[in-house]
Parts: sequence; C-alpha cells; structure tokens
Amino acid sequence: MIKKLKREFIKKNNIKLPSGSFYFYQINYICNTPDGILVVSDEKKQFNCSGIWFINQMASFYYRSFESISRAIRINLGIKTNVPIYINKGLIFFPIKCIRSYDNIWINFNNVLCYYLEGKDVYIKFKNLETIKLDISIKKLRKQIENVNQVASWVEN
Repeated sequence: MIKKLKREFIKKNNIKLPSGSFYFYQINYICNTPDGILVVSDEKKQFNCSGIWFINQMASFYYRSFESISRAIRINLGIKTNVPIYINKGLIFFPIKCIRSYDNIWINFNNVLCYYLEGKDVYIKFKNLETIKLDISIKKLRKQIENVNQVASWVEN
C-alpha cells in the first residue's frame, strides 16, 4: 500500500529521480525553493518534493528510511535536534537549521572541502570548489560537524 502511494505521489508531482545511486554521491547540498527543492552538485536540478522526502528516497536505495536513521541516532547518541542523517560512508547529510524550516539546507558532509569565517559570515567550500554562504554561526556549524563525526564513528565501529 505504501509503495503504491509513493508511486502515485511521484507520478502526480512529475518527479523524476536520477537513475542509480552514483548521482547521490555528487550532491553538495539540498535547499528549499518555492517549487520544491534544488539539488546542487556539479549541476543544479529542481525537484517538486521536500528535502526530507528526497533524502528518504536516497536512504531507500540502501534499505533504510529517514525516520529509522534519525530515531537510531537520537536513541543511541542522544542528539536531539538537527540530527545528521548517515545513509552510508559516502552520504552523510546534516541540516543547518530545523529540518522542517524553509531556510534549512542539507549539506553532504563528504563533499565539504573546508569551511571558513569571513568577517561574521560563515562559508562552506565544496570539493568542486563551489562556495556557499550559510545563515548560521560558526559555533553551530562546528557543533553540527562534531555531531557528524560522532555519528560516523558510532556507525562505522
């Protein structure tokens, strides 16, 4: 029943997910737009869905779900808010704001080259040398990166 509803949702909203999981590894970040989400890698693609739904679809390639990953991390590591989502070693997404916030951006940690502070502005540079300005403090970004590292070491051990 759930698979049928998912297929109907995809068809109704004219969502065309990329075939194969290789595309997912190239994603730098996912941000909201008035028409859905913008998935940014070397190219930008617009999808008519939410960031959580898109990440859930990526997780389903690996027989996981957004909710199960989030719940496991909350229970085992005690991270209560802005939980990083560990799909596999190459796909670790973390939110910069509340996950349901319109201003939230999901960053793929594995494609981050560095982050830096310029004045009071926080920037992330990705491996493809694209740079984005984030609307968070450097302290909050460092906390999120610490959470990602904690989750990665827990999962990989």
